Amino acid sequence: MSDNDNLIPANIKEPRLILCEGQGDATFIEHLIKERNLPGFDVHFPRRPYTETGGVNGFKEMLEAFSLFRGFSTLKGLLILSDNDDNPANTFLSLSKVISSAEGYKAPSQPFEVVRTEGVPPLVVVMLPWREKPGNLETLCLISSYDSYPHIRACLDEYVTCTGVNTWGLTKQSKMKMRCMLSSTCKSDPNTSLVYAWSRGENLIPLNHQCFDQIADFLRRFDDYILQS
Repeated sequence: MSDNDNLIPANIKEPRLILCEGQGDATFIEHLIKERNLPGFDVHFPRRPYTETGGVNGFKEMLEAFSLFRGFSTLKGLLILSDNDDNPANTFLSLSKVISSAEGYKAPSQPFEVVRTEGVPPLVVVMLPWREKPGNLETLCLISSYDSYPHIRACLDEYVTCTGVNTWGLTKQSKMKMRCMLSSTCKSDPNTSLVYAWSRGENLIPLNHQCFDQIADFLRRFDDYILQS
């Protein structure tokens, strides 16, 4: 048995694969697919035993692990989903370097570009909240949460100002605000994170909100996008 044998991921059941930064992102995508009745995707994120490194820095080991999986190269497509953070251009550049550092992979030169490499399914990168817009998944989810709980948003806006959080970068502000929104709306567990935001039965972040239409529409037409690009 080689050292890489322990990196082979669990069975891939669907003909499409999404790799995202963390468990919260994976949970969001899984629930969005179910809520919107989208095509089937297997969703994974860097974690043990596939990699010792989480987040974007774990993509290299995760991608190399997938390459070992029988039938991986015949998948319809591989979607890498990541956050733009405060500087979309620099963030994408860093992500591209991680992807290209994985053996056998070539990174796209820009988001939404489909890269075709021998032995690897067509690969495309999508950045959240969307394209060159700064922020992260939390930035997107806040739009839905705010519309559901406008009275709480008003209180949160005051709190953000009086605590000085409004001087933070957008990415950190979004994470803090999302945590506060979840804590103040989830009566069953104020410690709820994005990982459990859609399993508490309290509709904390409605996935039918129009702010999620772009990513949902992209996933719905994923096969055609890959074929036509």
